[in-house]
Amino acid sequence: MRPPTLAKDKGWQRFFAGVLIGAIVGWLVFFYMYSKMQEDLTQDIIEQKQEISSLKDKIAIWEKESESLNEEAEKKMTIQDIQVTIENYRQYDLDLLSVLQAQEAIRKDLSSLITKDLETVYKGKFLIKKTIENKIIEMNEKKYTFEVTELMFYSTIFIEVKVKRL
Repeated sequence: MRPPTLAKDKGWQRFFAGVLIGAIVGWLVFFYMYSKMQEDLTQDIIEQKQEISSLKDKIAIWEKESESLNEEAEKKMTIQDIQVTIENYRQYDLDLLSVLQAQEAIRKDLSSLITKDLETVYKGKFLIKKTIENKIIEMNEKKYTFEVTELMFYSTIFIEVKVKRL
């Protein structure tokens, strides 16, 4: 027994020809849609790369501009406040009122520095240090002098001192 040949039945030939033509047409439609989608995505990527590069350029310009503005602001920076801290007042059993009065006396001596240019004040830091260290204050009927342990400059001058009994 032999299977019948498909050459005699034209219906099967038309069916397989239709499947083959449909597969080719479907593949062509898929290839066209896929290539169109890839082209759109490639175009989007190119546009995004251009936008990223232009934004990076703008960021670089803004950074340069802000750096120059910061430099100008630092040049124009002035002293606005003076903070004095006395570290070892407990060692000499000083009350808080005496400590506050001593801090205020130091602040009053240095009040002429307020609204001065930061660079100018920094250049005179040794003079400031000597001014504080040469100051003699009487607290609780005893005389004290100060030793500057830390001196920081910014818009506020931070001064830390230690008390010494004379």
